[in-house]
Amino acid sequence: MARRIEHGGPRARRRSTSVRVVLGLALAFAPLALATAAPATALVNPTANIAPRPNIFSSGPCRSTGKALSCANPCLASGPGVGAHSARCARFTLEAINNARARLGERPLVLPSNWLALSVPEQLFVIVDLQRVSAGYPAYLGLNAALSREAQRAANARRDPGIAPGFAIGHNPAGQPGFDGAWAMGSSVLAADYVWMYEDGWGGSARATPNRLCTGPGVWACWSHRDELLGSATRPSAGVGLGCSTCAMGAGFAPGGGGSLVALIERPAGRPPAMTFTWGDELAYFPVASNSPPTTTSVPPAPSTPGRPGK
Repeated sequence: MARRIEHGGPRARRRSTSVRVVLGLALAFAPLALATAAPATALVNPTANIAPRPNIFSSGPCRSTGKALSCANPCLASGPGVGAHSARCARFTLEAINNARARLGERPLVLPSNWLALSVPEQLFVIVDLQRVSAGYPAYLGLNAALSREAQRAANARRDPGIAPGFAIGHNPAGQPGFDGAWAMGSSVLAADYVWMYEDGWGGSARATPNRLCTGPGVWACWSHRDELLGSATRPSAGVGLGCSTCAMGAGFAPGGGGSLVALIERPAGRPPAMTFTWGDELAYFPVASNSPPTTTSVPPAPSTPGRPGK
């Protein structure tokens, strides 16, 4: 998947700029536990793309304030307290995500209290797992070093990931190597999540469709990013399997050229491999640790200590 975010420069005044989004996907083969919701037996995708509310892909009106750019969309503004990795941007984008979830009858997502202290790859892992457990599937266990190396190589090259060298891959329930992944051009993890999960279908025309392989209604590639990140792709790959309880992720982020984000998921052969960061590590940072997903929508305040590199 590729994303391009553009807005006016510091001289822009009262300008509103929209964002063009294009998706690609990683398909290699042809032919939460934050406690989960009730287990689902199959993926249920939206019947149509859901336009983000608020519009996270438009700057909204902008005006120059000296060396900074003040925009209605804080993710596309410049200056203190705004930008793709700010608390204001996270709150703005999470509102759009949860409005889309409400349209689908889904419960809102809650970010962990350490969200702003996580590296971008860690954020990518956490949001994918939040989506997965909220749908009733087992959490991906954590980030694995070999998978993250491949994800980072793909992010640097601005391409979809391949099977990670040095990782003993297992087979999914369909008997294929358990693998899937996705790429986004951009810097905002939550914006990438929005497109993958809620705008991955046919938009009525090629220009209005972010998923470049979704070339018409009912084409197999429509909603493929959502499917594969949640564990299952209909064809030509069967993903890692919806019920995988030993699967690991890799995540990569390259900040240059507008940003590049990569998520890679693989099913291991045998026992789970060593992890560098785990879903279990994150459970203490959610406002609720019970047998059901949290129901409040919140974005944590900025940490009082410096965040990790990669934010």
